[in-house]
Amino acid sequence: MSDSVSVWQIALGSNPRECRDMETLLSPEEHERVRCYRHDGDRFSFIQRRAWLRRILASVTGIEAAQLELGVSPHGKPILLNGPLTLFFNMASSRNFVLYAVSRENPVGVDLEWMDPRLEFLPVASEHFSRSEYAMLCATPSHRQRSLFYRLWTAKEAYLKGIGCGLSIPLQEVEITWKGSVRGVGSIHCQSHAGEAWRVVRLPLVPKYFAILAMPNASAFSSIKITGAGVTGFCEESLTSQSKPRIVSKENIGIIPPSGTAHPWCEHGRGSRWRRLLRIAPV
Repeated sequence: MSDSVSVWQIALGSNPRECRDMETLLSPEEHERVRCYRHDGDRFSFIQRRAWLRRILASVTGIEAAQLELGVSPHGKPILLNGPLTLFFNMASSRNFVLYAVSRENPVGVDLEWMDPRLEFLPVASEHFSRSEYAMLCATPSHRQRSLFYRLWTAKEAYLKGIGCGLSIPLQEVEITWKGSVRGVGSIHCQSHAGEAWRVVRLPLVPKYFAILAMPNASAFSSIKITGAGVTGFCEESLTSQSKPRIVSKENIGIIPPSGTAHPWCEHGRGSRWRRLLRIAPV
């Protein structure tokens, strides 16, 4: 049976009333963490990230969002303690965007990075990239180097989060190889992790951000569904799976209701949060 990976991209808001509503979904431990933040912006961001995670997992498992028991692995990867054993998920955030990936059959990792135009990326790459990656970066035309740097960086982090090791493995031990001229998909070699082979896929989200999904190479997924909430625009790029992809359908439907259930979907007019669904299949 082929796997389907669902990806949610959430644009965080700054409405205190909405945050108070979301805060009711959090656990006592999460409330303690909220109180540790000194600035309202940081508190609002944490509340929304956790509440959206609960809403999304509730829509997948059928368990009430507030009843979900969340924990972390030894290396900090979030896990669900009272849900299906075969449910895998991961999350990443950058500035005011959060990314969630969920799969019912295979582990997944995801990373999201804003392309900072001020970052001196070559010194960072010389320390954290493999020799061949750094040489490739330096040989790339200067106007494309920043994009390539973020592509490699997000791919490495998505993979390490997917295997559950986090940054306990140095980034230079993770080497990404992009397949020929198809720049949306790559394979991974890791010196210190000789387990199952993995691959990475770039996701077409908002401009000036890089988003990468990582999954085991053996997972023959049939589609990647991308849902956007509070998002004003998407990059018009193709997703890539095992080969050059084709988009077989697109649609816009409504938001995840506050209860965390998946249905019914409904339109809410101007200012609503829309869902874009792209079904991708290999050619």
